[in-house]
Amino acid sequence: MAHGADPARPLRFDGDPAFGGKDRALGPFDHLLGALGACCQITADIVARSRRVTLGQVRTTIETSFDNSVLVRGIPGTSQFNTLDVDVAVESSLSSEELGDLGREVERRCPIFQLFVASGVRVSSSWTRL
Repeated sequence: MAHGADPARPLRFDGDPAFGGKDRALGPFDHLLGALGACCQITADIVARSRRVTLGQVRTTIETSFDNSVLVRGIPGTSQFNTLDVDVAVESSLSSEELGDLGREVERRCPIFQLFVASGVRVSSSWTRL
């Protein structure tokens, strides 16, 4: 359980069997990428409300590449994602240009998105209508 979390809603973690886990819960990467998707969606709602725009369903797809040689084999370097591709599809009447502008503002304001950017990960994103 995460420190300070509500005991009635514990966060459960497990690792992939390749790393010695039992695969009984989501792993840290799953939680991290899920948090990124949720942060983008929540931030999109905040930005849209401030612009008096209504959004419908938001679907976030995230793909990453990760070289696990530092993590698993201990080779020199920094253990981090190499690339992160975030595709967000939004149910909205916004034009493509307006949706792109919304997406840039979400990315600027979403702290988890900015953690990846600040860490040097090659981040790409696209914002399209659902």
